[in-house]
Amino acid sequence: MHLPAQGSSHRLQKRGAAQAVTSSFAGVVHAIATEPGVRLGTRQGEPIVDAAAQDFDALYAQGCSEAVQQPAPAKPMQVLPCEGKGGVMRPEAWREATRTQAAARAQRPPRGLARQEPSHRKRMATGVGLSHVDRHRRSPQTVARQFAPLRLVPSKGNPAPKPVGTKRGASLEKPRKTVMETGGAEGRRRAPEPQAEWVVLVDGDHTPIDGIEQAANASGVTVAIMVASRPGLAYLWKAANALVDPADSNAAQWVGEKIAQRRQGQGNSMGRSLRRSAPLPGLSAQQREPMEPCATSLAHHASSRNSPHSLAQGYPIATGVIEGACRSLVKERLERTGARWGLEGGEAVLTLRALSLHGAGDAYGDCHEKQAYQRHHQAKFSEMPTARPPRQIVSGGKS
Repeated sequence: MHLPAQGSSHRLQKRGAAQAVTSSFAGVVHAIATEPGVRLGTRQGEPIVDAAAQDFDALYAQGCSEAVQQPAPAKPMQVLPCEGKGGVMRPEAWREATRTQAAARAQRPPRGLARQEPSHRKRMATGVGLSHVDRHRRSPQTVARQFAPLRLVPSKGNPAPKPVGTKRGASLEKPRKTVMETGGAEGRRRAPEPQAEWVVLVDGDHTPIDGIEQAANASGVTVAIMVASRPGLAYLWKAANALVDPADSNAAQWVGEKIAQRRQGQGNSMGRSLRRSAPLPGLSAQQREPMEPCATSLAHHASSRNSPHSLAQGYPIATGVIEGACRSLVKERLERTGARWGLEGGEAVLTLRALSLHGAGDAYGDCHEKQAYQRHHQAKFSEMPTARPPRQIVSGGKS
């Protein structure tokens, strides 16, 4: 019989997978219980969801559909953004560094009503996207104007091009380097002959940058690595609030000027200027505190920060697309109040949410049934002995 090895039919797995996208495992069990003659405990819902999500990699290893593959050669850039978003995990799912920090925190005495330290219970999921887009050329002044008050921003501007062939995914279990390599492999499947220019957007972490450079050198693909500007923008606003009265409108003007200078490739000189202004008389210790992190952020990856050459080439400079995807894919599900996740259950839920986001649920269901048949039946009974031919009755004698 063509049945899964876990004891639950494909129909029940599909029902549980569809419910796990938006509901808890208790909700999965409640939805399955509406089937005639099926009664499950709450702890039986998680293995059903895990089994339903195990063939995600096999689906995308089959190749791309024509609807996705046709627009790929027509666009001059292939963009691969990366972002991290986490959820609270159970202790057995913590990484080793998180477990060490949690143990050190537990040894400290409680601080009463003072501000509590981080609980060190989260595990970051790596979100990655892939899309094809046209170039969007602009000047540093145009980019800096976008951060001004809305009344000063022109209503008619050059709209950003719309990406096509967008794919988004996230993983709790896989290292960030592996997730980025998976996104790069998907891009090579879409365009086996590299015609478009590759642009990788990261948030400043060295881990994916080193892995991207190694993978690009191995495959012979030219990659432009861009560091997102949002983290540096937060440091600029903290420094502006320390130097200028937060209620003063000059703070926004100061930030806009610094953004324009950084877009012109002056990150290192801006960092030195902030360090020189920190010892000025009249600044308290609290006002000097954000100066050093801001200066470090401006000088960090200065060559990858959006220089005039990058803007003139039309490269994207923000990870807003993947940040929004991580919010809907990871945060809205993993960061619910009271949720505590195991590694396998969290990975399965993120996989099913990615399939639902892409509208690939039906295609995955067919692929999952084929893989289950190959895994549990065809692979085991492919070497069965051939059956003997049936005997024939001959009239007037024995067969």
